[in-house]
Amino acid sequence: MVQIKVGDRRIEALIDTGAALSLLPLKTAPPDRAPGHTIVQGIEGQNVVLAKTLPLLVEVGDHQISHQFVCHPSCPIALLGRDILTKLQAEISFRNGNIEVRLPKQQASHYIMALMSAETFYIACQDIKEDVMLRVDPMVWAETGGVARARNAAPVRIKLKEGSSPVRVRQYPLKLATQIGLKPVILKFLRCGWLREGTSPYNTPIIGIPKPNGQYHLVQDLRQVNKLVEAPYPVVPNPHTILGQVPENHGWFSVIDLKDAFFSIPLDPESQQLFAFEWEDPDAHYKAQYLWTVIPQGLTCAPEIFGSQLKRDLAPFLANHPSCNIVQYCDDLLLSTETEAACKKQTVGLLNYLGRLGYKVSKDKIQLVKQQVTFLGYQLTQLDRPSAHLGTGSPRWHRRSCGLDSRTTRRTEGFV
Repeated sequence: MVQIKVGDRRIEALIDTGAALSLLPLKTAPPDRAPGHTIVQGIEGQNVVLAKTLPLLVEVGDHQISHQFVCHPSCPIALLGRDILTKLQAEISFRNGNIEVRLPKQQASHYIMALMSAETFYIACQDIKEDVMLRVDPMVWAETGGVARARNAAPVRIKLKEGSSPVRVRQYPLKLATQIGLKPVILKFLRCGWLREGTSPYNTPIIGIPKPNGQYHLVQDLRQVNKLVEAPYPVVPNPHTILGQVPENHGWFSVIDLKDAFFSIPLDPESQQLFAFEWEDPDAHYKAQYLWTVIPQGLTCAPEIFGSQLKRDLAPFLANHPSCNIVQYCDDLLLSTETEAACKKQTVGLLNYLGRLGYKVSKDKIQLVKQQVTFLGYQLTQLDRPSAHLGTGSPRWHRRSCGLDSRTTRRTEGFV
């Protein structure tokens, strides 16, 4: 939780690295709205049309920026997503059970990184090349390939700090409408094997966040459990840093978004008790505890656990395909090559490779074999030609000036 100033008001906000766009609750947002609307894709894949604010002066620490927020009618608290975190060039680290957010001053300049407008951020690519799609095994697609399960991933045991004792936080009272809305979500998670019924000395509460389409999003408050977790994992990398990993001579790209990424990593049975919650069926009036069998999204070190496993799984592919480069940012992959033909070949190979390993890819978010793609909220393309004044080893990529405001990106820290 951080305190920010929006306009002339100071408000509390949650940092949410899983959200593309930053949100303001409707009751907090100023009354004036910007023309048009923003298309946001919900957790179940549906597009939702929401209003947005006019550009507002935002203070985060000693940084001041201009930003437009999406106005959400049911979000209970402001969320700082990847758009504003990217604009701030924030670095997020997890140390001693605490979350630290740092705002560096330097900027990378190797790439054209003009932020997309919020209106088009989640619009799926419509011109997917058929010759690529026809060569991809359907088992890799999240829509048709079943449940994600990383085949090489051993069950993860979560290490607790010395002297830790079970945390038990009472379940918040839930309105009947919320209970009814959460029931299909919990039943789905049970069918997928992500949840199981059990008993545990631990318990943390859940809430239901209603979506404009009438469905609900399950949110679990894991903050008290996260304080107990020993998390000796690397810092989440700065997007500006990892974009520098793309070779300067690469001008063809594919972007792959892995679906249900954390849920593809199994949790050791001894650690499953840590993330228990209570749920009462509103129809049968049956109350029980449920335990996660997979890494819950709100676990403080979940991005690092998944990222490390995916990195190990990608290593053999990269070793056998030296003509391509892969930039990995948690569950987002940017594949780049020098030529269009190579990009087609390597993209097909990577998708089929991921499918064989049990990963699932969002078909509606994929960007295939393009000279300009969106990655981590940025539009990336290769510079048409190097400037004559650039010396040997100088960057052949630059920041694009396109007249757009710097639109800047909910996996809520401590929540699932």
